[in-house]
Amino acid sequence: MRPLETHVEISSHLWMFNRVKELLTREGMLRGDASDAEIRTALNRWIEMMEEASKHAMPVH
Repeated sequence: MRPLETHVEISSHLWMFNRVKELLTREGMLRGDASDAEIRTALNRWIEMMEEASKHAMPVH
């Protein structure tokens, strides 16, 4: 399998990364001037939250 970057332009990954950081900031899970370590921590919490939510989500038709 080829690296993900060959399938989707890195700019798309950066766009998504920035949107998630904006969401976490709006939701109060991340400060605007957060360090790299704080961003990683917030992203990990968000991923755990989404994994848990997906276990209980209603199926989309």
